[in-house]
Amino acid sequence: MSCKIGQRVYMIYQFCGETTWEIEEHKIGLEDLENVGKTVFLTRKKTEATLKEMEYEEVVE
Repeated sequence: MSCKIGQRVYMIYQFCGETTWEIEEHKIGLEDLENVGKTVFLTRKKTEATLKEMEYEEVVE
């Protein structure tokens, strides 16, 4: 998977102290590159699928 600086991506994030996860659309920066495939994704569909997995894992634990 490759992406360029400034490309539109989707990021899973959590507000400080809150338990709810959100999806944010933004342009990728250098600081995001290490998280591609973990919390930063090229498609909203993959982002939503990963978020569902994360929420499921929290319930199971």
